[in-house]
Amino acid sequence: MLRLVPAITDLRHLDRTGHERLRVSRLGMDVIGGGEDLSGEAMFREAKAGKPYLSPVYFRKETEPYMTIAIAARAAR
Repeated sequence: MLRLVPAITDLRHLDRTGHERLRVSRLGMDVIGGGEDLSGEAMFREAKAGKPYLSPVYFRKETEPYMTIAIAARAAR
């Protein structure tokens, strides 16, 4: 995904309990099985409820604008 869409800088996969299982990034270290608990975050709660989450725009190091987008993955058939 990062190769196909240069505008994406970070990508995370959370399990259904809200724990991080994978993080890939252009800006930081990749993490496999980190387990960070994000179940209390609005991005997780909204996506789990079937709604897309769009954060307010924020700036890293006061440079380019960023935003967080979260969606629930489709269940495998």
